[in-house]
Amino acid sequence: MFFRNHPRITRGLLILCAASTSVADLMQRSAPPLPQAVQTCLEKTGIALISPSSADYNTTAKSQNTIYNYQPSAILAPKSASETASIVSCLTSGEIKVSPFGGGHGYASELRKIESQISANLKDRGVTMPPFNATEFSSWNDALVNLIGNLDAPPNKVPYYAQSLMDDGSPGYSLTSATKIVEAMQKTVNVSETGTSLSFDLNGPSAGTNGEQPNGNAVWYDAGKRSALFLSQIYVVNYPGFDKQAEQDAVNKVVDGVNQAVRDANPSDIWGAYVNYVDPRLKNWEQMYYGEGHVVKRLKELKARVDPKTVFDYPQGLAHAVVRAET
Repeated sequence: MFFRNHPRITRGLLILCAASTSVADLMQRSAPPLPQAVQTCLEKTGIALISPSSADYNTTAKSQNTIYNYQPSAILAPKSASETASIVSCLTSGEIKVSPFGGGHGYASELRKIESQISANLKDRGVTMPPFNATEFSSWNDALVNLIGNLDAPPNKVPYYAQSLMDDGSPGYSLTSATKIVEAMQKTVNVSETGTSLSFDLNGPSAGTNGEQPNGNAVWYDAGKRSALFLSQIYVVNYPGFDKQAEQDAVNKVVDGVNQAVRDANPSDIWGAYVNYVDPRLKNWEQMYYGEGHVVKRLKELKARVDPKTVFDYPQGLAHAVVRAET
């Protein structure tokens, strides 16, 4: 499920559920009722594209109901890539020429064709998608220079800021807590000219990240991460540079408010963070990223074995993690 709140961008909420999920059941849970086009998609694929959310009008009621009503659907995940691919098939009403699910493989021109198909098909149903306006680069060097400026100069430009949250399988979203989450998101609008999004990636017991592993449990399981129902990311674009501390502080305040609103849905939950979403402000990052002391110890041992010279490193990397006593 993806919820974006941005002063200049309108997006939809995308809900993934197993194709075997009862359409009638989802219709009954839906508030407000889903449009006919969405019902058709559900009947074909088990996919729901919910009404757009925009900062241009008060969307609190729609968004809170979506977070709450579709929480039960999160425990049902697509069983294969083909089920996931049916999203594009349903939205384009045509043959899929290239798979956009391969981690960036394939030609950009083919992906643009799919985006055009989806946009045209949705427009016929009364949904207008913003045009694709990202810049494509021919080399990593050009992309990095565009993101962070001169690579030979001290860093100043910050391309984005991200936080993440992983629950322990019971985030406990209610209409009340979902309302507070959306209200916290509304407070991020127009702060220091940034755009903030909050995403809920559905993990569920059938998801690849949570499924049984062929060679036994890995550290990810030991850290308590394989039971998570949602992997949530708070993502801020146009984050102020290091020379604009006051603007950074203003953004950090409202983003921390979103993070806290998500946690408040279940204060007793054992919340964690996703290590791939680096947050230099994260407190207690060893436990949040890697787990309890015995898990951190095991990870550090593996790190020392495969990377004894610490070639791969950053401030919150395992080489700097402190093994803390468990309570």
